[in-house]
Amino acid sequence: MIKDLARDLGADLCGISPVERFRDALAGFRPQDVFPQARSVVALAKRFPEGPFHSRSPIPYTSTSDVILQETTRIATLLCVNTCPVHAIHDRTVTQKLCRGNCEGKTAKGYSLYVCNACRRICPNGAAQTRGLKDPGGSGISVRGCTR
Repeated sequence: MIKDLARDLGADLCGISPVERFRDALAGFRPQDVFPQARSVVALAKRFPEGPFHSRSPIPYTSTSDVILQETTRIATLLCVNTCPVHAIHDRTVTQKLCRGNCEGKTAKGYSLYVCNACRRICPNGAAQTRGLKDPGGSGISVRGCTR
């Protein structure tokens, strides 16, 4: 379901792996180093066109890289929206009460970490609602419907 949805949203490649596959990674690069409750990793990829690699200038490569990063961020955000496990994101609105309890985690040093940041892009700490911001994260979701 997630792979099909990622492809439908525009990903050229989507892979899902159990976190155990990263057990030999360096400290700080394992999924549980960032989010101790992680059980799986979802990786998205977009094809990088060959043309920028043939340019003598770094500008085409940088510009293309920036566009691809924006596109993968959009896909990841919409993937999170469409697969929200607590259904906090619906009808292009966010119910912060449902979202926050599910998306906030702690690092090993006790720092707060938001693992599904679609809510924060849409309505960061409720500030977007009061300021009337529209879609600061590029996800296509309006912040006007954010509720706490």
